[in-house]
Amino acid sequence: MFSKDLLNYRSVNKLFTFLCFVTPPAAGSAVSFIWHGGALWCLFEIVTGRRKFSRDRAMWVMTIVLITYCLVIAVSTIWNSQTFGDMRHLLRLATLLLFPFSYSLWSISNKADVARTSVLASMIACYAGLAVAAFQYYYLGERAWGGAGNPIVFATVIGLTGAVSLAGIFFLQEKKLTLPLAGAFAASWIGLIFSGSRALWISSFVATAAILWIYRRTLSRYISPRNAVIIAAIFVAIAAAGAPTVADRMGKVAADWDKLAVNDQQETSLGVRLSLWEMALDLVQQRPFIGYGMGSTRQLITTGLRDQYGLDFTFTHFHNGFATITVEAGLIGLLALLAIFAAASATAFRCFRDSHDEVERFGATLLVILVVTYMISGLTSIILGHDILDTMMVIFLITGTYLAAGTSMMLVSDPSAAEKPA
Repeated sequence: MFSKDLLNYRSVNKLFTFLCFVTPPAAGSAVSFIWHGGALWCLFEIVTGRRKFSRDRAMWVMTIVLITYCLVIAVSTIWNSQTFGDMRHLLRLATLLLFPFSYSLWSISNKADVARTSVLASMIACYAGLAVAAFQYYYLGERAWGGAGNPIVFATVIGLTGAVSLAGIFFLQEKKLTLPLAGAFAASWIGLIFSGSRALWISSFVATAAILWIYRRTLSRYISPRNAVIIAAIFVAIAAAGAPTVADRMGKVAADWDKLAVNDQQETSLGVRLSLWEMALDLVQQRPFIGYGMGSTRQLITTGLRDQYGLDFTFTHFHNGFATITVEAGLIGLLALLAIFAAASATAFRCFRDSHDEVERFGATLLVILVVTYMISGLTSIILGHDILDTMMVIFLITGTYLAAGTSMMLVSDPSAAEKPA
């Protein structure tokens, strides 16, 4: 009976993995509802004693880091809160705090199932995301926002799923999936270009380079006339679809720079960003340790832009995730955020150093994709504070850490269960 219960979890977790990876580009916040619903169920299962926490060391290290981050944010917000209503912003920290609960039940699964499902779901997500993006770009004539409602968030999630698709080519090494996965990778890049999110172009390029480096030995065996044609077709498709947009977006950067350098005109995209960064630096110098709390950012930006620069704009962040968290929680908050990426990077590094298991190395690759994407895109955008971005970070932290350094709870509870068909 217990084995049957475990097998039910194995099947449910395959479906859960599929939904978490397939929905973000085209369905946006659906991934947030799906994951949080599952995480709350995991919380119930553990609190009632029906299930136990995983004992994985890597999970507990990440849990401690996430709790520390949330604690720093909470202290800063409560310290600066003038009314009880200001503390409602703390609710978004629940996503990070649910990490160990979701991890513990997600690990009642077969690692290979989770890895393969994440690749196949990401492949479908790229095609679905491109379909929505193409409609928005060509029919509506706007920057693609996919199902996320925001071009930057859409670019982040389709960049993540595209990178997973690329890694899946080398991880699965199945000829029947090479072309569909390569097409999905191309679709993700076209969607990225349609979004017009320049920082995500850079982060996705670096993530692509990192994946090719990780799988460089497999890549050397993968070069063949057929695959060379596929690679050439990918570049042609991306260039044909994206050249006009890339030229337009980069032209705007050059034009903004000229206006700023020659006429000191700050009412441009570049000028506003520079003003925001300068203002953030001043605010951090005024409160370097405790910050201003989560609920203060919009008002600080609106007032600062108007009073210091004569600009009538309102933003919810400083167009730099590191600056935003430092203003909100001080330098301690920044260190706590960096600790999250450091913990993920350390787990990936240890896996690449010590393990030759393909599933584990794929999990480490997921962590690399997450760290590269969030840290580079965070230089001009937000890192945490959006439901989709928060959810996707936790999903990648869970699956990456579990696959790279975790232990299947099926093996712990019933060694024979993992060998049975789902």
